[in-house]
Amino acid sequence: MKKWGALLFLMTLLVGCHSVDGNEEIIETPLTPEESVAYDSNQSPIETDGVFVEKEDIKLSIECPVEATMNSAVDAFHLTMSENQLGAIIHEPTVEQLAQLDSLEVLLYEEERWSDRLLIIPKEVGTTVAIYSTWYDGERFIDGEPVFNEMVIEQFQVIDVRSRVPEGIPNLKVVMEYKEKKVEYLMTYDGRGDRAQVEYLEVSGE
Repeated sequence: MKKWGALLFLMTLLVGCHSVDGNEEIIETPLTPEESVAYDSNQSPIETDGVFVEKEDIKLSIECPVEATMNSAVDAFHLTMSENQLGAIIHEPTVEQLAQLDSLEVLLYEEERWSDRLLIIPKEVGTTVAIYSTWYDGERFIDGEPVFNEMVIEQFQVIDVRSRVPEGIPNLKVVMEYKEKKVEYLMTYDGRGDRAQVEYLEVSGE
């Protein structure tokens, strides 16, 4: 009986000990659906116990809005301009129109003993406005040195011109330039009274 008991014990040990060599197949137990987690690169960050797992290779693009170049003074005076109009001139502004200057940045050109007044409103920021003295030699106008020369570099800028506008031959000329466009305007007196109070400076031939 003792021999049979020892033999049975030895056989039990041999069955429990299983050696694995390089020729035997290793069987892996697949994970259950609960144990398997598929990774999706398009998923949002996962929060687990307060730890955030961020997606890799994320590039944030910030759109910088392009600032409009329109001079806001145009809206202040309720002006509407076409693409080829570089600005406007308001002749003898009314009390209501002059009240708008309190909220605008005014560039002043003033002569002694001035009797006439007008406002120049450039349409675009970056417009250069120059005022030249000019005279007529019998055939053409000849420009002298500019008496005013400024570039509108900020919003809400207007030019307040206080001058004497002769009834005869003009002695001042306004030159407005923006990029490749240019317009010239001779300051004249409206003796007949049929000129519009607001004149638009439009590039000729366009």
